[in-house]
Amino acid sequence: MDSTTQNQPGPNAGWQQPQTGTRPPLVRSRTDRKIAGVAGGLAAYLGVDPLWIRIAFVLISIPGGLGVLLYLLGWVLIPEEGEQAAIGDGLLEHLRRAPTWVAILLFVIYSAVKLVPIYLSEYQLSDKMQEQARYAVVNRYTEEQIRENVFKVVQELEIPAKRESITVSASNAIVKISMEYTVPVDLFFYRTDLHFAPSSENKALF
Repeated sequence: MDSTTQNQPGPNAGWQQPQTGTRPPLVRSRTDRKIAGVAGGLAAYLGVDPLWIRIAFVLISIPGGLGVLLYLLGWVLIPEEGEQAAIGDGLLEHLRRAPTWVAILLFVIYSAVKLVPIYLSEYQLSDKMQEQARYAVVNRYTEEQIRENVFKVVQELEIPAKRESITVSASNAIVKISMEYTVPVDLFFYRTDLHFAPSSENKALF
């Protein structure tokens, strides 16, 4: 009987378990890549199947896009296989030499990205509440109808407010709408809560 046997390639034939005691340098793979070779490079460095790294990136991307950010950082900071420097090496060197105001500017930009959509949603909600107050006076909407219409706007704007927080007072002469809600915000190591209390009022002309 022939002592040699032929191994059949498995589903992950491109991946090989590294030899014990050896660890390759952390680089972006040129051969095992779907986008930029970050997952393939990390898998080779850690000695695991690239599939698990890709699954991990997808899972941590679902809640808030953290996986996408980490992948982009890996793309910029990890050099490509066969290269000595990463794409972001020059950028990092400039940032290290930059004055403090650059760090402040980056923090301001990051804060704006987090905060502007929240305030924009509050502005849009206030505008819609005023619109609903006008319509309610003209069309004689009931308080329940007004509350339901406002809550639909809240859901469309993805505002973290409950239906029960919407207060409506409606009569033939005047319609008042008010509500309160809180939006938690994480700014790096600082966490705060933004409180909003939009309201609207409209009186009948006759």
